[in-house]
Amino acid sequence: MAAVNENSGKSNLISLLAAAVLLAGAIFLPGMGSFSKEMVSAACLILFAVLLWVRQPIPIGISSLLVVILEPLLGLMPSMSAAFAGYANPSHYFTIASFGVAIAIRKTSISARLLKKLLEICRGNAKKIIFAFMLLTYLISMIMSDIAAVVIFLAFALSLLEILREEWGEEQERRLGKVLLLSLPLASVIGGTATPMGSTVNVLALNLLKDNAGIHVTFLQWCVAGLPISLVLLVAAWLILIWFYRVEALPGKVTEKFIEKIQREKKSHPAEKKILVIVGLMIVAWVAGTWVTALNTTTVAVIGLACMVLPQVNAFSWKEFRDGVPWEIPLMGGATVSLGTLAKDTGLVQLAADRITSSFPGMGAMSMVVMLGLLVTLVLLVIPVGPAAVSMLIIPVYTMAEALHLNPVMAVITVGIFASNSTILPLNAVVLMSYTKGYWKIKELAKAGIIISVLWIILAALWIPFVSGAMY
Repeated sequence: MAAVNENSGKSNLISLLAAAVLLAGAIFLPGMGSFSKEMVSAACLILFAVLLWVRQPIPIGISSLLVVILEPLLGLMPSMSAAFAGYANPSHYFTIASFGVAIAIRKTSISARLLKKLLEICRGNAKKIIFAFMLLTYLISMIMSDIAAVVIFLAFALSLLEILREEWGEEQERRLGKVLLLSLPLASVIGGTATPMGSTVNVLALNLLKDNAGIHVTFLQWCVAGLPISLVLLVAAWLILIWFYRVEALPGKVTEKFIEKIQREKKSHPAEKKILVIVGLMIVAWVAGTWVTALNTTTVAVIGLACMVLPQVNAFSWKEFRDGVPWEIPLMGGATVSLGTLAKDTGLVQLAADRITSSFPGMGAMSMVVMLGLLVTLVLLVIPVGPAAVSMLIIPVYTMAEALHLNPVMAVITVGIFASNSTILPLNAVVLMSYTKGYWKIKELAKAGIIISVLWIILAALWIPFVSGAMY
C-alpha cells in the first residue's frame, strides 16, 4: 500500500509541475505567428485546466474554480463577474436537478419490477438476460444521468452474479459477468444520446447553441436525430458483445433464485406512486416543450425536483440530496463554459474554424458528420471530459458549418451526440464504475467499442443529414 501511495504521490507531483509550466506559459509566452499573446495565454490556460481535470492531482471541483479565477488574473477576462458568467448556463442546474430526480427514482421499485418481468420472459436465456439489462439501462438513461442508470442496474447485475457463482461456479460466473458488466455502461451511454435530458452534455450543447446563435432546438428535434441511431446502436452493441464473448444458458434455479431475491428485497417508497406520476408529468412536459418554449429541459427538471420534496411527497431529505449530487460535475461545467467563451473572445475559435474550412473546402453534410464524429471520439480518448469537449467544440463547429454553407444545427447535434461516446476506453465515471469490479479488461472493451464507434459514425452520417433538412 505504501508503494501505491508513493507512486500516486509522484504522479500528482509530476502533474502539478506540468500544470505549473503551462501556467507559466500563459503568463510569459509572447504571441507566435497568427497566434496573438491572448490566444497563446488562453490556449495554455485551457491545457492547464484539461491536465488538472484528467490527472486530478487536486479535486476537480477545486481545480475548476481555480481555472475560472485565473482568467481575470491573467487579463483574459475583464472582471471576475465575467469569468464566473459560465455558471449562469442552465445546463449546470439541469445536472443538479437530474441527480435529485435519480435519487427519487432509485427509491421506487419500478426498476426491480421491470427487471423481474423481463427475466421471467427470458427463462434463463443468458443472451436475452443481457439484452434485458441493456434495454432497461438504456431506457432509464434516457431520462436521467448515465451514471445513475448504471448505478441502479450494476447492483442488480452483481446480485445475479453472486447467485450464479454459488450455483454454477466461478468460471461461468465470470464469463457471464464479463459480458453483463460490459453491456451496462455501453447501454447507458447509448441511451443518453436518445433525448436531450439523457445527458448533461446534450443540454450543455443546446444551451451553448441558444446562447451563441439564438437557435432553440426542441425535444422532438433532438429525438428525431438521436433516438433512431441509439435504438439501432443498442441492438448492434448487444449483438457485438454476444458474438465476441459467448455465454451459456443459465440453470433454471439461478434465475428463479434471483427473481425471488428481487421480490424479497424490493423496497417501495411510501410515495412511490406520486414519484412516478411526477416523473411521468416531467416527460410529458419535456415533449410539450417542442411547442411550448417555456417548458425547456432545465425548467422542467427543476420544477420536478421541487415537487419531489413537497411535504406530501418527501421523496428524499436535503442531506440525501446534498450527498447524492456529484457537485464537481456542475462546478467543472461552469469552468468549461467559461473557457469556451474565453476561446471565442480571444479569437481561437475563429482561427480554428478558418483553418478547418480552408483545409476542407466543399465538404458535404455526410463528410462533415463523419469528420465530427471521428474528431469528438478521438478528442475524448485524450480529454475524457464530455462537457469540456462540448464547450470547446460547439462554437468553432457552428462557425465552420456556416462557412461551408452547411446546416450548423446538424453539426452541433452531431457534436452533442458523440460527446457521450466513452465506449472505447474506461476513462470516465460511467465506464469506470463497471471496470473497477474486475470482470473485464480494457482490451475487451476496446475490441467491442471500436466497432461500435465506427458503426455509430456510419449511422450518424446516413441519418442526421437525411433528417436535418426537414427538422432544423
